[in-house]
This record gives sequence, C-alpha cells and structure tokens, in this order.
Amino acid sequence: MDRERVTGLVLGYLRDCGFDLAASALETEVIQQQHQGSDGSLDLAAVLTAGPATVGLPAAPPGELLRLLDEHDHLTAAAAAKQSRQGLVDIDTTVLDRPGNGQICSVATAVFGDLHESNILASLLRPDGLLLSAAVDKLVKVSHVNLSGDEATLTPVSQHNLHNAPVIALAASPHYPDLILSGCMGGQVLLCDVRDGAVKFTGEAHSKYVVRLAWSACGRFFASGSYDRAVHLYRRCDEDGADEPDGLSFVLARKLSFKGAVESLAFSRCEETPLLAVGIRDSNHIHLVNTTTFDQQRLNVNALGDDHVSFNLLELSFSPDGNFILASTDKDKLILYDVQSGTQVRTFYGADSDCFSSPRHCWDPSGLYVYGTSQRAEIVVWEVATQKIVATLKGHRSTIRDLKFCDQHAVLVSCGFDKTVRLWSYPQL
Repeated sequence: MDRERVTGLVLGYLRDCGFDLAASALETEVIQQQHQGSDGSLDLAAVLTAGPATVGLPAAPPGELLRLLDEHDHLTAAAAAKQSRQGLVDIDTTVLDRPGNGQICSVATAVFGDLHESNILASLLRPDGLLLSAAVDKLVKVSHVNLSGDEATLTPVSQHNLHNAPVIALAASPHYPDLILSGCMGGQVLLCDVRDGAVKFTGEAHSKYVVRLAWSACGRFFASGSYDRAVHLYRRCDEDGADEPDGLSFVLARKLSFKGAVESLAFSRCEETPLLAVGIRDSNHIHLVNTTTFDQQRLNVNALGDDHVSFNLLELSFSPDGNFILASTDKDKLILYDVQSGTQVRTFYGADSDCFSSPRHCWDPSGLYVYGTSQRAEIVVWEVATQKIVATLKGHRSTIRDLKFCDQHAVLVSCGFDKTVRLWSYPQL
C-alpha cells in the first residue's frame, strides 16, 4: 500500500470521527511536504495560497480504514485456522536453521570488460571452463577462462550470430555440455552446439521476446517463457537415443498459457518427474506444472491466503535440497516458500527492486547462503538461517542483468549493463 493512500485513509478516518482540528493539521503538513524543495526550504507563497483541495490525496470512502482493519483481522484469523487444520506449523525447517560456515564467494576474482561493446544480458560458466555471454549486439560469445593461475585469464574461442534480435537468455544443458539454449527478443529459441554454432534444434517461436529458459537436471526437459504469456515445455523424444548430441530429438510436449506475462521459470531437482515452477506477472500464485501429466498446482504466495497481488515473482529457484522455492520480488525482498504447502519460511530484505527491475538470485551450493542482485548495482549475500545480510559485493557500475553459480569451479558469475562479466570466488584459506 503506497504512502499517499495510507495518508488518505487516516485523513478520512479523522474526518469520520469529527477530529476536524487534527484533520486540518494533517492537511497542512501534507501541503508543506508537497511544496518543500530539495534543500528543505519551503515555497511559502505556494503554501499560503494552497488549500485542502490541493492536497491531492486519494479520497477514502467513509469508514474505509475500519473496514480494512476488520478485513485484516478476519484474514489473519482465517489463515491461523487454516494453518492449524493443515498442520503447516510442523514444517521441517531444520535444513534452513543450520548456521552459516562463513564461506561465501566474496572475492572479486576477474573482470572481463572487452567481450561486447553493448550491454551484456546473460552469461554462464560451464564445467569445462567455457564462458558464454550474450548481449544487445545479438552475439553469443564463447571464451575459455583459465582459473588455475594467480590471475584469471580469458581466451576467445568463437562467436555466433544466430538470432535476429538481442539475446536475452542462455541455459546450458546439464547432460550434454556442448549444447546451449538461447532465446532472444525476437521470440526465437535455439539449441546450438556451443563450439561451432551449429543449430541442433529450433523451438517453436514465441510471439514476443523470450525472457526465460530452463533445463531440468536430468536433461530430458527444457522450457522457454515469454511475454506472450506462454511457456513452451519440450521433452526428449528419444529416451533410448544415442549418447551423442547429434542423436538428440526434442518435441514440444505442451504449450502452457497464462493470464499474464511469464517472468520466471525453474525446474525442481527431481530426476524422475521434475516440477516446473512458473512465475506470472500480476498473479499471486507460483504455478507448479507436473512434467508428465501437465497437471498444475498453484501455491498462493500471500501469507494470509488472500488473492491480492502485492508483488510480482521475477525470479524463482529451488533450494539445493529441493524442499523450498525462493522468489525474488519487485518489492525489495526475497521470499522462501515451502514447496508442499506454500508457507513462507524466510524473508530476505536489503536488496532494492521495483516494478522496473529484473532481479536475479542464486543459491550457494551449501544451501547456507543466498546471493541476490540489487538495483544499486550490488550483489547482496544473506545467511539463510538468520535472514541477515553477511556481505555486499560491489564492483558493477550499472544494472546487474544475470547471476549464476558454477558449482564445478566454485565461482559466482555476474554480468550487466556496464558491459562486464565478473567472477567472484571464495577467499583462500
């Protein structure tokens, strides 16, 4: 709820109760704030000529504040009763209560600033040391990173101009290391060989730009999400196929339609039948899609169980143990939910994000820490057990557009609008 609406509700309540002097005093202070300069000075002439009609606060219906308070009490009681009935208070959060070990990727290991001449939109580091980056210039560049020396070095390998628009998203196959998914603002989804750029599979085009790509851990599924309000779920159709990438074949298993733009995708870590989590703009639910039956379960992200949309889910990821799902929102917070019940179990504050932001986050492999981007061009690190900020990684000079963790090299990879890719590592003991 914004500040002006709250002030309008209080002003309406004072008038409803006949507290005219208090209402007039509140109106005067609002007018003074409206005509206060950046240096704290007041435009006295404007203040003296202004009247109640110039306050400009949203008009509140009679009794509106009391109605909202009564509704809050009702929803709180209903949520408590629901929690008691379903036994959600018995959620096992033992794994979340483990204290941090102090080991976080906080050391700026390398800054690569000569990869692209335009804003970098996506990046990732593969187990074999190949660094992939995609930018507004429509190029996907491949470089080899040598992390064995005292200083990380970068060697160009190849570059691919396969898309008709800026490349927004990249996702590496967990099973075939040479395969990379890429999606662009033109709606294209391509599965390519990272070394020579050969296109192995072309997905069904979206009618608007592709904002998300995701692979299942088993490599049998991948998905694309777009602002055309659709998710395309693909499945390998050669379950007994060859072990080489040339033997792969994929099929569009299901096209899922939603009421809003797709903002986030994440597969659970289950090998047999992974769930696909989908975050939709202007929706108060996380949609969990069964990749075999395509049945959907909806988790209400509101603590009180109501249907009000108070924030958007701009990034989703499953915890390392698969029991929880983390959501970055456009309201300066990240929220951790229990997958089975949708109950909020942790809230992380301290990273700026609004409706125009594209926040990113990832888990430390230990599950003890979470890394998340802030609009201040910083990476914030939280300890999961305490929900406290334990570090702030500074270095980027503009919006951070992507953030991923490479488990094999124990490196955090970030990129952004300052045209750099940065590597962060654990301190040497």
